[in-house]
Amino acid sequence: MKKNFNETLLRELRKAGEVTRAVSLLLPRERYIITKHYGLDGNDPISLQSLAREFDISRERARQIETVALNKVLFSLKKKELCIIVRSDK
Repeated sequence: MKKNFNETLLRELRKAGEVTRAVSLLLPRERYIITKHYGLDGNDPISLQSLAREFDISRERARQIETVALNKVLFSLKKKELCIIVRSDK
């Protein structure tokens, strides 16, 4: 269920043209994992297990990094949305 939510979220963000900007704010390892896991670079998505092997970490640790990165992206977008709302109220 959570993976479907994440995939839907990223699909909607892509439509809105915000993915590149939001992902660029992530730390390099977070950016790499999100980009590769969801195929944001235009390539086929890579499993968290494969990404974990690349970084010599557990799959669970790769999932934790993914979760932190997605939360940062969401926070960034919510912050931007809030700024737009505040400006429109003035």
